[in-house]
Amino acid sequence: MVYIKRVGKDKRKALFNVIQKYLYEMSKYYGDEMDEDGVYEYRYLPLYFEDSDCSVYFIYDDEAWIGFALLNKYSFTGEEIDNAIAEFSIFPAYRNKGYAMDAIKLLVEERKGSWQLKYALNNANGLYFWKKVKQKYRGSEISLGDKEMVITFNSSQG
Repeated sequence: MVYIKRVGKDKRKALFNVIQKYLYEMSKYYGDEMDEDGVYEYRYLPLYFEDSDCSVYFIYDDEAWIGFALLNKYSFTGEEIDNAIAEFSIFPAYRNKGYAMDAIKLLVEERKGSWQLKYALNNANGLYFWKKVKQKYRGSEISLGDKEMVITFNSSQG
């Protein structure tokens, strides 16, 4: 059974470790480079433990940690929103089992209001998944050029 848990500063190291793997995976879509120490910089990471508008959720299936979500209130389009999915990942061993949609449902149920998320158009798996989210929550799409798309929806639409 999938569940989400909001986590705090005590999970900073764990989040840093999985963010490294996530950013490595995302580098093929965004071209991010490692630094000289082999680290992918995620400059916003400290905010998720200091800013009240930012939240870290770990995603579990029973007792197994299977993913994470970073939420904030930053709008990719400038419109006022309640929630934005900044980063979202289900770890590779747990993909294609319905866990991602279950996790999105739980996040949306916990945090009512308007939502936004952004995805890379050249990420075929991400594109497929986020289009399913758009359909489920009757969202709208806005293009950010030829590389990214933003989906906006309201939690009352799902």
